[in-house]
Amino acid sequence: MTTKKILLIIGGVVAVLALVAALFVGGIVWVAFSTIGKSEAAQTAKTFLQKNEKLKSDIGEVRDFGFWVTGNINSHNSDGEATLNLKTIGAKKTVPASVNLSYRNGRDWVVVAASYTNDAGQTVNLLNPYERDAEAGGETGEAAPEEAGADDSAGAGDGFEEENFNANVLQAEGTTMVVFLTQSSLDSKALEKTLDELSEDYSERVNLVRYNLDEQPALYRRFNIGKVPVVSIYQDSKERERRAGAISRQQLAALLDKYLGDE
Repeated sequence: MTTKKILLIIGGVVAVLALVAALFVGGIVWVAFSTIGKSEAAQTAKTFLQKNEKLKSDIGEVRDFGFWVTGNINSHNSDGEATLNLKTIGAKKTVPASVNLSYRNGRDWVVVAASYTNDAGQTVNLLNPYERDAEAGGETGEAAPEEAGADDSAGAGDGFEEENFNANVLQAEGTTMVVFLTQSSLDSKALEKTLDELSEDYSERVNLVRYNLDEQPALYRRFNIGKVPVVSIYQDSKERERRAGAISRQQLAALLDKYLGDE
């Protein structure tokens, strides 16, 4: 057998192996995207986009979606988060949309953020994180400010009293720290301990409002919460800064000192 024939055989084998590998990878990708597209998260995202008046005012009635729904869905025990990208086909035009969702304690998926890209290449937000979530439940809860280190959670039930939040946070004098916690989050438990440790130094200078997301899941969407816990600083009726996830005692103290120094 000549060297030329050997090289041809080797080349053919390599080509076949490459084709098999490409088909294998393509099959995996197809299954993954197909699974995402048929998921409850994707169905929730599609329903949200179909009903969103802001989106419909630009592209017309949403008639369909592209075949592929890309993105990722991550679930851990009874919690989950998802980021999905959907080709949204309207009566007037087609746009790419992105939807972030989450669920906690085995509850249904809820949309926590959504946007699309318009003809000018601008990102248009479709969900105002500060609008009341009427779909999440009509029950009302009550949130009251507390001193740092107190153990009582603000409010109860799935609902949310906007007037109470306005009075205790947006209209409060000085610096207000709003924290969102869950009982199942280790980072939340660590934050609870940190709040106790800092109470002596900050209780008289910082208003603290604490929400238990296990008792008020509607707040995930109301405040556009994905990762917990969340620490949010308010001054002069505005949210100045937000931190999500684990935060150490030193980091939290530095965050508070940053805004207390402006008073």
